[in-house]
Amino acid sequence: LVHANAGHNAPLLRRAGGDVEELWTTGPALGIIAGPPFGERQVVLAPGDRRLLFTDGLPEAGADRTLAFDNESRIATHLHTAATPHVLLDALAAEVTAVSGAALHDDLTMLALYRE
Repeated sequence: LVHANAGHNAPLLRRAGGDVEELWTTGPALGIIAGPPFGERQVVLAPGDRRLLFTDGLPEAGADRTLAFDNESRIATHLHTAATPHVLLDALAAEVTAVSGAALHDDLTMLALYRE
């Protein structure tokens, strides 16, 4: 799998053995500088690996409240325990709603990939 990052948070990769990596690449936020080269990173997804891509709306959810969801280890905990991508996304969305209330202050996009 080849990816680039245009200023968003690093995707998380949970290996089948349980280790979690942040998949950083280089490049400024999209639209800041005209025509910059974006670094690409290639990663092999082995059986049992899980990958989560998300915009900054996820870690910033509830940042103005006591229960801020700004800790990526909380995101990684869900990545460890959710049995399927659907379960992962539903659990993250439920927690975001719990810490943010009805109004999000930023966009929120998530994509989960599990390799069986």
